[in-house]
Amino acid sequence: MLSYTSLILLFITAEIIRRFCLSLYVAFTGPLAKVPGPLLWKLSKRIWHYHMVRGTSITVSAKLFEKYGDCVRIGMYFLSPVTIFSFKTNSRLIGPREVMFRSKDAIQQILVECDLKKAEDYKLLQEDPHVSNMFTETDAKRYKQMRRPLSAGFSISFLNGLEPLMQSCVNFMVEILESRCASQDNYAIVDVSTMFGNLAMFFRVLLSALTLLKYFLKSTQSF
Repeated sequence: MLSYTSLILLFITAEIIRRFCLSLYVAFTGPLAKVPGPLLWKLSKRIWHYHMVRGTSITVSAKLFEKYGDCVRIGMYFLSPVTIFSFKTNSRLIGPREVMFRSKDAIQQILVECDLKKAEDYKLLQEDPHVSNMFTETDAKRYKQMRRPLSAGFSISFLNGLEPLMQSCVNFMVEILESRCASQDNYAIVDVSTMFGNLAMFFRVLLSALTLLKYFLKSTQSF
């Protein structure tokens, strides 16, 4: 007669085999089966996580786009904590969850035209699970209410007006990189993550300041 330990190990093994078979089924017959991408990446997202930790995801994604085109499938959640401890594993939970895009038209369609619902993973970024912001809010109605006071800052004409300012910041960053390379035999070691993080932070501060200024000016004129 099998011991309790053997039964538990047998159950875990059978569950892993079941999930692996389900991942194979979804990988090659699911809704994203025809989306190009590396074969192993259809079964696991751990390869992408590895490159994220190593800091090579930028160069890897560029190579993937060059090889597979503007749309690349980068994995599924096969052995994530969510699927391991959930007994209701199905194709929705274990299926492909991420696709990378390089096409400007695709981004326009996803963010503007289709108005797709945000993934529940955004809630993991909240400092307080009961308090959301515009970035972590997944409810479309609530998000629109939060966005309404700042809608002026999301207009295409307003963003186009900011482009020269943003371009000047990018040019300044390029000049710094070129100066460092020139002083170190045409190469330099830099912290790309911190550099782009600071650049993105400046863009956010600039956009927030100008958006609030435009909103207050508009409110003043309405009185």
